[in-house]
Amino acid sequence: AQCSACHAVGALGSPKFGDAAAWAPRIAKGFDALLESATKGKGNMPPQMGDTTKLEVARALVYMANKGGAHFEEPKAPEGAASAAQ
Repeated sequence: AQCSACHAVGALGSPKFGDAAAWAPRIAKGFDALLESATKGKGNMPPQMGDTTKLEVARALVYMANKGGAHFEEPKAPEGAASAAQ
């Protein structure tokens, strides 16, 4: 919901969800560069960490980028994360 506030409509210059042409130059920079922009902010986009974890931001990023033409693998939780939460 946080990401879609802008990406659903392409607000403030954000690449619109599913718009391969808008996502292509960003995808070309690679997953790590996109994650850096998402977590630290870039241009009109503020940092996206807030109440979310880096893993949640990474998964949202992969979902949106893949709908825009990327082929990134979904990030997995670190080993033992599930048992540590219990």
